[in-house]
Amino acid sequence: MIKASIPWPKKTTPIGLDIGSRSLKLVQLCTEHRRVIESSRWDWNGADDWFDASSSDPNSTNDAFVLALKNALTGRNFEGRNVVTSISGNHFFLQNIRVPKGGKAQLEAAVHREAASRIPFPVEESEIRFWDCAEVRQGDTSMREIIVFACHRPDIMCIAQSIVAAGLNPIVVDVEPAALIRSYAAQNRRDDERGLRVMLLHFGYGVTSVIIAENEDALFVKYLDVGGRQIDEAIAEQLQLGVVEANALRKRKQLDQHIAKTLQDAGRPVIEKLLSELSMCIRYHSVTFRGRPISKLIISGGEVSTDVAETLEQRLGLSTKLSNPFRRTENAPVVDTPSQWEVAVGLARRQVVAS
Repeated sequence: MIKASIPWPKKTTPIGLDIGSRSLKLVQLCTEHRRVIESSRWDWNGADDWFDASSSDPNSTNDAFVLALKNALTGRNFEGRNVVTSISGNHFFLQNIRVPKGGKAQLEAAVHREAASRIPFPVEESEIRFWDCAEVRQGDTSMREIIVFACHRPDIMCIAQSIVAAGLNPIVVDVEPAALIRSYAAQNRRDDERGLRVMLLHFGYGVTSVIIAENEDALFVKYLDVGGRQIDEAIAEQLQLGVVEANALRKRKQLDQHIAKTLQDAGRPVIEKLLSELSMCIRYHSVTFRGRPISKLIISGGEVSTDVAETLEQRLGLSTKLSNPFRRTENAPVVDTPSQWEVAVGLARRQVVAS
């Protein structure tokens, strides 16, 4: 949502920095996006509300984030210091709205009027962006379906200043859904996949994002209050454990079959909630965007698993597969869950014009 033109050696992309609620992930690619130059992951306990809303200092930083980012960079061979990062649904206002058709200036004015009456912070302190998705029918009237993103400017500045404090140069603060769409499109370039409508599900620890897109054009974006944290809380309550202990147990590589079933049963209500939310998203799409149906579901994020993918496929009736953002790149990091790197890779792939 902010952009600065800063020159850098064009042999590589800027560093894509994914600020997750449990880890930082950094990826840099060669200019042609065919090879990973460097990557790094660092665990941290980033709170969803890590911005200090009470601070009036435009140069305020998050010290825990700065330390974690410095640790993630230690011993790594990233080229240059320019960074593209993003904000997720925890930190911006997101809503689908409808406005009358019109020219570019009319459309922008209508979107800002609608957004000003809905966003939870002063409009003069906001960065507002929107995606013009499609023409839809509302009764007998043709309207434009719009996805509005709005962020409180002090939050963006806190991100930027924290990155600067770690010794890097933030040149773009993007929105997470854009990175997810970009990464998906790079993986699926076959002609027979063009024109298909897909649902992208990024299953994170704090929240889960849902995107319905056609090629690189989004039709629908929503964040769900469903994720790994809710699964941990359900397990903790069922087994009388702390949330940290529940997470450690759930992430253990080998489990007794009885314990594994107990964990699965404890987390089932969370998956049921996810299924219910996804069903409503699919219904909204079918009613609003008539024509092509959703052809498949692509899932990514640190909380994905083959079990979750199979459950979603069976219950939703959509062909489902796990994403791999390194599918077309060489020198990819050897990791258990490649799909958790989806956002970082999508950010590294963002086109930035150097001055």
